[in-house]
Amino acid sequence: MIPSDARLLRLHVRASQTHASKPLYRVIVEEARALGLAGASVFPAELAIGRHGRIHDARSEYTSYDMPVDIEIVDGPQRIESLLERLRPMGIDTFGTIEPVRVLHYALHRSRTDETGAESAP
Repeated sequence: MIPSDARLLRLHVRASQTHASKPLYRVIVEEARALGLAGASVFPAELAIGRHGRIHDARSEYTSYDMPVDIEIVDGPQRIESLLERLRPMGIDTFGTIEPVRVLHYALHRSRTDETGAESAP
């Protein structure tokens, strides 16, 4: 259960960044999962200005390979800090922010339905 007084961790990476031969955004999401965090989402950025002042967008000469992506993770402050502690030794070069958020509703899914409509355990 996520406490109502939670934190939003938002990390900004490039789709082309890797760690251990995997996309960096995937490594971060897998680490969040390994720690049992409530969830993580990855979003492509439509338009961004990076640290070098260049505009990156889907319609420019930049390919989707170098497009910025945002990773958002919401959980309790201690759990977010645990994730950051786990990511620090990896030497991940990214920009991120943490902000307080108020969780309105969060429900665990007790079962899932597969393509045939049969329920299976999570």
